[in-house]
Amino acid sequence: MYKSLSKTCNGNFRLARQNTVHLHHIPKLPLPQTTVPLRADPSTIRAAISATRHLLEMFRLQLEDDNVRRKLRRLTQRLFNISRELDHLTEK
Repeated sequence: MYKSLSKTCNGNFRLARQNTVHLHHIPKLPLPQTTVPLRADPSTIRAAISATRHLLEMFRLQLEDDNVRRKLRRLTQRLFNISRELDHLTEK
C-alpha cells in the first residue's frame, strides 16, 4: 500500500514540476540602443542620464564601503538634478 501511494505521489510531483510555467522575467536596462546616439536632443540626453543613474545605483548597492556608497549616492543625485534642470530648460 505504501509503495503504491509513494509511486503515485512521486509521479504527480514529477508531472507538476514538468508543467510549471516560468514566470520569472528579467527586466531590461534603460540603456540606449547604441553607444553613440543618432541625434542629440533632450529626450536622448534624459535617457542616457537615466541609464547612467540606474547603473550607478546597481553598482552602489553592491559596495560595502560606506564612504564610496555615499559618494556614489551624491553623484546619482547630481545626475538627477541635471536631468531636472534639462526638463526646466526645455519647457521654455
